[in-house]
Amino acid sequence: MPQTNVKLGKKPPRIDSRTLQFKDFLKKTAKPVPLPPPPPPTPATVDWLKSGISWGSMGNLTYGDCVEAAGGHAKMIWDSYTSPSTPPPTATEILALYTAITGFNPDNPNTDQGTDMLTFMKYWRTHGILGKKIDAFLALTANDLQELQQATWLAGTVLVGLAMPVSAQGQQEWTILEPVRKRHWPPQKRWGSWGGHCVPVGAFSTAYNETGIISWGEELLMAGNFYQRYNDEAWVPISKEWIESNGEAPNYLDLAAIETAVRALTS
Repeated sequence: MPQTNVKLGKKPPRIDSRTLQFKDFLKKTAKPVPLPPPPPPTPATVDWLKSGISWGSMGNLTYGDCVEAAGGHAKMIWDSYTSPSTPPPTATEILALYTAITGFNPDNPNTDQGTDMLTFMKYWRTHGILGKKIDAFLALTANDLQELQQATWLAGTVLVGLAMPVSAQGQQEWTILEPVRKRHWPPQKRWGSWGGHCVPVGAFSTAYNETGIISWGEELLMAGNFYQRYNDEAWVPISKEWIESNGEAPNYLDLAAIETAVRALTS
């Protein structure tokens, strides 16, 4: 069961007007993920989370390195398909990454301040994490469940930022059980009342309106209504290696246009 004595660590979203948007790089042949029953080829269910993987908490039970841990878990998802013999990241490696990006020092609690996701995505593209760079990263429209599903299908994983409510503590599935108007939410259900958190998405089902995520070393479920209420940012890491190994993704995601846009931004 998920624990309550865990850490979060995602800082508020940081805005950069130059950020590339996922929706701008879908080829015109791409169709949105529909409600079931779906017409082919877009699936109603995608599950990139292979069974038997020991994900590990990567230090996030003790420290606020959830963003770095999410990156480590995302790489594990890709590696399970493209290089299954690659050993999983260790907590020591992920905490070293947290140090490199933020200046975190485990001997100084004041340095455990978390990470903003945009800074992490830029670091991943320019410096690489765990010996691997991403080719690009794209932003999703906040709270857009359909974009999240399509990006998960095409890119293998999405790093999702959430303004977590205290009511999610201890839940096996993050969900909203009753419809309530925002101004009437009790304190424990308010947007961000627990803090900011980052998790990778690696599966979804439109039939059950839920996504499969990894947090604190466990596979959990996140309901669509929870994502739509508490999501405040989401980033799609683009790995050309993974996409080219996925038979459908190159048909729907315009890698050439992404590469051109990245070159224009970084030249």
